[in-house]
Amino acid sequence: MCSSEQEAEFVNYTKSIEKRLFGFTTREIRSLAYELCKTNDFLNTFRSSNEMAGVDWFCGFLNTHSDISLRKAEYLPPVQWASIESRSQTFSVC
Repeated sequence: MCSSEQEAEFVNYTKSIEKRLFGFTTREIRSLAYELCKTNDFLNTFRSSNEMAGVDWFCGFLNTHSDISLRKAEYLPPVQWASIESRSQTFSVC
């Protein structure tokens, strides 16, 4: 799929979002993985019909990176969101 450095960047990105108390759902991580592969022309077996990495990939990913936790993002008032977003770092899939 991708190099170990790119996977490490992907894992670090998910952890940085987690630290900001947002977290990712299963679908969001699968969708981000699909986007990463599509943007960088990585060979993969993901279906393009639903634009998500497969459940098998996801289970393997969580087994490898068991320190990633899943959750739904909680509501934040717009004022707090703007404050966090102004300090946030973006993740580049390019």
